[in-house]
This record gives sequence, C-alpha cells and structure tokens, in this order.
Amino acid sequence: MIDTHCHILPNLDDGSKSLQESLAMFDSAQKDGIEAIIATPHINPGRFDNHIDKIRKSTELLSEYISQTGHSFPLKFAAEIRLCPELFNWIECGVVPWLSYDGSKYHLLLELSTVHYPHGAFAICQRLIEQNIIPVIAHPERYRYWQNNPLDMLKFEKLGCEFQITAGSLLGRFREDAKQFALQMVRENKVSWVASDAHNLTSRPVRLSDAYECVTEISGTRRANTLFIDRPAEIYSCCPGFIPTKVDVTHTTQEVVTSEI
Repeated sequence: MIDTHCHILPNLDDGSKSLQESLAMFDSAQKDGIEAIIATPHINPGRFDNHIDKIRKSTELLSEYISQTGHSFPLKFAAEIRLCPELFNWIECGVVPWLSYDGSKYHLLLELSTVHYPHGAFAICQRLIEQNIIPVIAHPERYRYWQNNPLDMLKFEKLGCEFQITAGSLLGRFREDAKQFALQMVRENKVSWVASDAHNLTSRPVRLSDAYECVTEISGTRRANTLFIDRPAEIYSCCPGFIPTKVDVTHTTQEVVTSEI
C-alpha cells in the first residue's frame, strides 16, 4: 500500500510535533504494510504558512534520518492546500507542491472549509480543470454540508474533481455521520482512492490495513486494491517530488478568486 496524504513531516502543521514522532510514524507505517508515503503538510495562509522550499528541506531531512535507521523508504512530498485567494498566484509563480503530474495534467490536493460551505469552490475548481489541473478534494466525507446535500458534491464529481477519503473515516474514528457517508461513497464508487491523513501515533495514525479490509468486505478485493494500491501507486509514480512545476494561469484573475470564496 502507498499513503498519498500524510502529515508526517515534523513541526510544519498540526501533524508530527518532533523528528522522533515522525520516525515513530514511519515505523508504524512500515509495520502496517505501507511501502511509500507522500508527505502532505497543510498550506493554509495565516495558520500554516508553509511553502515549497520549507517542505522540501523537511522531506530531505526526514529522509536522511530514515536512512540512518538502516531503511530505504520512498518518501516524496506535496501539500494539502486550503482553498484560498492566493492559490492561482502560487500556481502562476510555480511554487505549488503538486500531488502528481503525468505530462498532460496535474493533480492538486485541495482542502475545503470544514465549517462553512465555500461558495466560490465550484467556480475555482472549474477554472483549475480548464488549466488541466485536477482538484483532488481531501476528506469530502467529513464535510457536513455535503453529508446534508450530496447532490452538491455530485456537481463537483461531474465537473471532473476526484475524491480522496480518509481511512479512519471508514472505521468510525471521526463522527458517525462521516463514517456512514464514507461507506456510502465506497458503495457508490465515488472514491478515487483512500489515504491515512495521519497526524500522530494515536488518534490519527499512519494506518491503512484495517480500512483495506473494510473496503474488501464492502466491494471486494479488486476494488480495495484499486483504492489502496493501484491508484495511489499511479499518483506516487507521477509525484514530482523535489521538482516544482509551473502552470500558465494568465487567463485566471485574482479578483474572481477573491470575490467568490
């Protein structure tokens, strides 16, 4: 299995709080059968002011310490980027940590507001897709406005967005409504792939195996392999890692983004 959403880098956000915790999370991931990780710290202006160089250096440091333990563990980086007015400027400047790029299209791990419905989100996602950027919406099963109005989420699906749900949601580690919505999404084949969204060793661990078994019971082994192994492997293989990639977004205005969020 490959984990494509993990807050394992130390002291960058609300994930790992130390290098020691990061190494312990790495050890836990190995024991769970996870063979590679894409580290995805938050980028959220005013709260988690991370940038590509800072994330790169943290990834290099953690990789070095992992190698000193005698292990060779594939570790790349991207970011979980909060929908914000700065997004298109970052893209135009070539400083976005892409989740993947396959030579024709980009994948961007995008976090929406968990409290209020982001009224500009659809227009922004539409503009991203026009630039061959696929919004991968993180943990949609935990957004109450989509739990209450799944037809609105369907609009994003038809637009071309992808949905990455959290393994812990399938196991009831969040609210019961998040669990039921996650299970419903699996049954209706609305999930693109599953990741841990791990933050620590206890309440939000780097663990995928239990959720894999859950999906196997619901939809069979082939579907579980797609969500936990095959699709994440495609994303990982196309993750740029240390190479920032620039996109021309000159036809997208900052004013539109600012006015619609």
